[in-house]
Amino acid sequence: MKPEKGAVAVVGPGAIGGLLADSLRRAGRRVILVTRDARAAGALRRGGFAITGPSGRTRSFPRWEAAAPRLKKGRPLDCVLLCVKAPALPETLRRLRAAAPKRAPSPGQRRFPPVEETVPAGPPVVCLLNGVGHDRPLRAAFGGRAVLGSCYIASTRTGPRALRHWGGNRILLARTPRNAPAAEAAADILRSAGWDVRLYADEARLLWTKLVYNAAINPLGALLRKTNGEVASHPAMRQLLRAVSREAIAVARAEGHAPAVPGLEGRILRDCLLVPDQRSSMAQDLAAGRPTEADAILKPLILSGRRTGTPTPLLTPLYRMIKKLEEELR
Repeated sequence: MKPEKGAVAVVGPGAIGGLLADSLRRAGRRVILVTRDARAAGALRRGGFAITGPSGRTRSFPRWEAAAPRLKKGRPLDCVLLCVKAPALPETLRRLRAAAPKRAPSPGQRRFPPVEETVPAGPPVVCLLNGVGHDRPLRAAFGGRAVLGSCYIASTRTGPRALRHWGGNRILLARTPRNAPAAEAAADILRSAGWDVRLYADEARLLWTKLVYNAAINPLGALLRKTNGEVASHPAMRQLLRAVSREAIAVARAEGHAPAVPGLEGRILRDCLLVPDQRSSMAQDLAAGRPTEADAILKPLILSGRRTGTPTPLLTPLYRMIKKLEEELR
């Protein structure tokens, strides 16, 4: 008899989290959606959501009963997938701490113990956030259960409870000496749901490769208000895309994190053309009136450029323009 599959929690069931949740449920897992608030959870329990795949076919889920704004204490889980945006990470960790069992701190112990001590013990916690800088708080929270990763999946929220998967199915997870068992367990769970999961030994290089990728695509699509395909197809926009890619790659190399993908500049261009109707996540955030991930994607490259003496004549104004648009939305 095969062992019973345990539950998986998806924290942040948006464009990526919703896809992962759908695939895991179809693979026979119980999937708990952890939403930003009780209203969002109630909407999912009542109306579910719909996913349109690369073929154009739409699957609808009338109800998703296991949706809540927080995890229940003591719930056994096989894996936790953090799919929130970078600006939401501090609040997400705070909510996890708030949901943890209360106990009197021992002498000398800080008031809020690491999440690793209090959330349901054991399951890997996979973080698929864009950008860099989230590794330290995650390791402080989850210790050897923290698994950082990058996904190369083109997905868009087309409505409050509707997603469009344009293509892509690759997920890279960092396996280090500290988190190897957790990384391997998480990889097995995601593979069972049909994802192309690969383990990578250099965590920093993995994250910086996706950082360059996002820095090239996201701000241009948001500022030009064009899809990835439109940016990559227009001669002038394509030239700008290549120039931003080269600048970001130069910064990453100077920082000591050469891209893990050979010919990344060309790969970025090709990937944009493969999903011509996809809008960048920064464009989606600005359109929805949400803060972008500019501080997690563009700012680290600019600061690194200053440290290493690598010019950022394109990344710096792109960052400033995105931040200006964010201010106008407040």
